[in-house]
Amino acid sequence: MQELFLSLLKEPSRERYLELRKEIMQRENFAPYSDDLRRAEELLGEEKFDEAAEVIFHSMPNLLLSPSAHMLVGFVFEQQGRAEDAELERNIALLCCEAITLTGAGTEAEPYQVMRTSDEYDVLRFLGKEFTGQGLVEKNGRHYDALKCEDGEELWFEITDMYAMLSQKLRGDDL
Repeated sequence: MQELFLSLLKEPSRERYLELRKEIMQRENFAPYSDDLRRAEELLGEEKFDEAAEVIFHSMPNLLLSPSAHMLVGFVFEQQGRAEDAELERNIALLCCEAITLTGAGTEAEPYQVMRTSDEYDVLRFLGKEFTGQGLVEKNGRHYDALKCEDGEELWFEITDMYAMLSQKLRGDDL
């Protein structure tokens, strides 16, 4: 997994991102709706930087492709005076966003592929878009988040796999 991640960072591509995404999603402990990012943000708000970073690091590889996770770690490193490490994490966050945008066109016909809902908002920021609304769409057995932007554009994200995992969890099925 590490080799594939480094390869993705060196040369982002649809194929590499989707291969790594699949590998992470097949792990027994994959949790697309975990609250790790929220907990880390709360700890940052309390200026508990080491604890916030530990939450993120402990949740790997769940958050390996999460731009938000890398931005949070970058912020922690910045607070710790580790400027080079902070810059590296921010660059990883941007590369993760770039890789997500390579998975599709963000349209209904070619939606972006993400691993968690927060990735959708990271991509919006990456593209310089302002969020105005969201809808869950089901079509032909597939599930999508359609995010409306201030400029009138609508960006589509396929969430079928994540939605299925959430449905199983809510039913109490084993994942």
